[in-house]
Parts: sequence; structure tokens; C-alpha cells
Amino acid sequence: MHKGIAFSVAAAAALALTAASVAPAVASAPPTPGGPADDMIEIVSINGSGCAPDKTAAFLVWGKDGFVIDYRDYTAQVGGSSKPADARKNCQLGLKVPTRQNSTYAISQVDYRLTPNLQAGATATLKAEHNFLGSDRSDVKTFSMAGPFNDQYQIVEQVPTTDLVWKVCGDTRPIGIYTELRVTPGTSDHSKVSSVSMNFLDGTLQTTYHLVWKECT
Repeated sequence: MHKGIAFSVAAAAALALTAASVAPAVASAPPTPGGPADDMIEIVSINGSGCAPDKTAAFLVWGKDGFVIDYRDYTAQVGGSSKPADARKNCQLGLKVPTRQNSTYAISQVDYRLTPNLQAGATATLKAEHNFLGSDRSDVKTFSMAGPFNDQYQIVEQVPTTDLVWKVCGDTRPIGIYTELRVTPGTSDHSKVSSVSMNFLDGTLQTTYHLVWKECT
């Protein structure tokens, strides 16, 4: 089972995580996409209500030791003038990640950056999954947040070494990334908006996937 760590950037808050624990912020910030060591990742497929093609991008960072996904308009919300369809947003991406010569990779950690703005009584959930397309291994993670809360959140999903899923050497199929945001009003004041967005809205940090590499034999 993957281990999850969640924390607020500014203060502790009520955050319930499925198969996860709460810990202080210890992860370092990833570099900003666009630096000299970064490469654009090809998005070969994109579907979902949360990720328009012109507002979604992916970049390699750290010399291919990870990649980030930049979602520019991925928000679920309820209350106020929100429409019923606004309560759930999702995104399914197929990414072609460049590999090192004679090497393959696995995802060892994912840092999900969220911006919840939840009224008292409202809840938000993030569902997330990543796998190599065509693989029979799938593990959907669910993380929940409860209001009142208005701050930035980072959820760290760590994959134990024994659970790493390696890309088959020579396989050219893309890696699939699926996320879903959902907000439930619960007992909150329905005249007020409750929302959750992927990434920090100030643009400082994006969703980050850490990679580990090994030689093909």
C-alpha cells in the first residue's frame, strides 16, 4: 500500500486521508518548469472536464528525475451560482516520458498540490491513479478534506520500493495519469461557494511525479 503524507502550508487543519498520515512539511520545492535542464513531455491524449488542452502542460525536471503537470483551470466547486456539473471535475492524461538510454523508470512519489476553499460542513476529495497503459496493475488513492479551510495543501504519496511498477523496457506506450476532484456541500451554507483546485493558485508549485531509474537487462 502506498503511504500518503498531507500537510497545510500555513497551519494544521482537519484532513482525513485514506491510508495516509499527517506530518509537517519537509519536502523541498521542485524547480520551476522552463529551466535549462527541463524538457517538454508530449501529452498524447487528454480527456476530462478539468483539463483543457490549452491549459494543461507537462515538463521534465531534475535531469529526468521527475516531471510536473501544470493545470491552469482545474477546479471543482459547489454553492453560490455553481452548476451541478461543477461539483466534479476530472482529468485523464496519456504522457510520453522520454527515457534514458538503456534504462527504464518507475514513479516513486507523487506530490499533489491543492488549494481548497471550503465552508464549514463542506468536504472535498481527490482521487488519483497512475499506471502504464495496458498494465493490469491499478491502485486508486482517495484523499479527503473537510471545511472550514482556506489555504494551500500538499499531499505526498510515497510508493514503497516493493510496490514500484517499472515501465517495461522498450515499451513505447504512454503512462496514464488520472485525477478527479469532487466537492460535497454537506451542511454548509449553500449560498456560499466551496471549492478545491489542483495546484497552488499562485502558480508557485505544480503536481510533481518523482521517478527512479534502473538499467534494462
